[in-house]
Amino acid sequence: RVIDDEGARKAHINDLMRVVREQNLAGLVIDYEEVDASEANVSRFVADLAKELHASQKKLVLVIQEPCGVDPACKRTPYPFALKSLVKDVDQLAVMEYDFVVDGTGAPAPRAWVEKGLRRVATEIGEGSAELRKVLCAIPFYGRVTKGIADDTAVLFDEVKPGAIRTSK
Repeated sequence: RVIDDEGARKAHINDLMRVVREQNLAGLVIDYEEVDASEANVSRFVADLAKELHASQKKLVLVIQEPCGVDPACKRTPYPFALKSLVKDVDQLAVMEYDFVVDGTGAPAPRAWVEKGLRRVATEIGEGSAELRKVLCAIPFYGRVTKGIADDTAVLFDEVKPGAIRTSK
């Protein structure tokens, strides 16, 4: 509700900036779980916060949920993140590529699902866009053994390499 209400959104940004100044922080990492706000207002919040932070030579990292949700077919449910717009305002955009399975019965980040999610991010931001260099892929290190589970997440850990998002092997 804060992000959808203009006055509350501005007050929230002012509070965040006060904390940044008081604590002499280098910037903020914003990771709001289960955002229930309009896409336009989320983008407005991020743009306004980024403007304030950047004017003070501070950084903004935005953490977003995986764009496919837990649907292997990537038929996305309502999603409040306009990726192409958001990535322009932030210094880094972290995509949380985990929590496909949270009860321990399967891999928390099956490789095919992660690849689908990152492909969707690349498509929405724009294939070949310089903005893709801002995208971080967050993967799980829960300490849970997943060896032997179909679509074992450990395969992904061994293959994570620095570089831009790739949409093919």
